[in-house]
Amino acid sequence: MGRTVVRSTHVVRSGSSSSGDRTWIIAVIFACIALLFVILAVALPGWNGRHLLKICTSTCLSTTVLSFIAMFLIFLGIIATILFALRLITSFSSTIKTSAVILLALGGIFIVAAYVSYYRHDPNHYSYYLMVTAGIFTFVSSILTAFWLGRNWHSV
Repeated sequence: MGRTVVRSTHVVRSGSSSSGDRTWIIAVIFACIALLFVILAVALPGWNGRHLLKICTSTCLSTTVLSFIAMFLIFLGIIATILFALRLITSFSSTIKTSAVILLALGGIFIVAAYVSYYRHDPNHYSYYLMVTAGIFTFVSSILTAFWLGRNWHSV
């Protein structure tokens, strides 16, 4: 029986910068598109002809607040994804590693809550459709971030 002798070891870190896996870039682009759609939906007068920011009564206050919380969470999710992808944050805690996915998923939940909480529930206005589209982009971005993080769990 022969023995195998290892003379030296070389550790190769596989990750987004060396392996060509650019899923995180697509996830960030989708999240930025979702953030843009939420900003447009809040700023434009597509809610039965009213602006949520200019003429905000108590009936649309919940939609406005939930939209701003969603924008904040999506922004934090984008920043967390970029910081993990560029390896500016490295952690051994699984909770910190999944923070980008959690932030984007919570942003999507708040988007859904925002357009559902609008008091008229009349889906024939374009801001409603912008919010629905933003929610879809946010959830797809969260799924892509989870996929990328799962493939690069050991290097992030």
